[in-house]
Amino acid sequence: MLLDLAEMEERHLKIMSQLRHGPAGGKLLLGASTGDVAWYLRAIADGYVFDLESDPSGELGAASDARGVLRKAIDLEKDSIVFYLGLSEAISDDACKAVVEAILKEEMRHITDLSEKLASLG
Repeated sequence: MLLDLAEMEERHLKIMSQLRHGPAGGKLLLGASTGDVAWYLRAIADGYVFDLESDPSGELGAASDARGVLRKAIDLEKDSIVFYLGLSEAISDDACKAVVEAILKEEMRHITDLSEKLASLG
């Protein structure tokens, strides 16, 4: 299950890269984003929200059991949802926004799947 989730996250990364560098890339973000959304996106880019330099396998490896790994995975999915919600607020192009919102729904489904697995462990 975790390997499947990792593959989906890798696909999300590729999709976001295509949006950023593709033909609509110039329309992906509002050039004049201001306020909380702009600050949030800058904080992400600067590594304050997500630690882009850390190795998550170390954090997951420190979990003492399957429940700990699942809880950590749920926390990471929650962070992703917050990120995609913020990004969605800053997108000006409707087609790009639809792609990000589809990813957002997948992230929500990941939490459901992980939570169900966690509950099944008792």
